[in-house]
Amino acid sequence: MMEVFYGIVLILIFFLGWVLGRSEYVNNKITPEEKKTLKELEEELKIYVEGEDFENAIKIKKEIDKLKKVK
Repeated sequence: MMEVFYGIVLILIFFLGWVLGRSEYVNNKITPEEKKTLKELEEELKIYVEGEDFENAIKIKKEIDKLKKVK
């Protein structure tokens, strides 16, 4: 009888974990990311270039190019 109780408890724990993980995934998917302005991106680009972090500088430069194409 105790094995059945332990089994039910384990199933409930895993099911509740799945439900919480699923709701967090859906919540993160629904909420939009904050988009930065062109000036903010250019300031970040200067910071990354001065700090010689060229990998992030390239990513920022691509975002700036995308924004300039849209406008």
